[in-house]
Amino acid sequence: MLIISNKNYSKLWFSQSVSLMGDQIFLLALPLMVYAINKSGSEMAKTYAFGMLLFLVFSFIGGGLSDLYSKKSILIFGNLFSAIPLGILLYLNYTIILAPWHIYSINFVLFCLALLLL
Repeated sequence: MLIISNKNYSKLWFSQSVSLMGDQIFLLALPLMVYAINKSGSEMAKTYAFGMLLFLVFSFIGGGLSDLYSKKSILIFGNLFSAIPLGILLYLNYTIILAPWHIYSINFVLFCLALLLL
């Protein structure tokens, strides 16, 4: 009960839980959007595999940047700038001009920003 009673730890744990839940929803949503457009399971798998490949390649860069800069500013920067590609994705989906290559490029940008937040 000692850990749970620590107010700062509780805030950190809750915010990290919400963030991870959002990341997992994002990880599932983009491949499903590709499937909804193409009706192709292989395209859906490519989207998911592309995200995992980005994670493997760019996680070292994100780790290096987090050692160089303030973690608080990285969290603020990463979360604020993640809203931009998500807004673009929402706009493209609303105007019904969303194509798989849009999702691939937004997936790339979001994964690069998400790696800063790890």
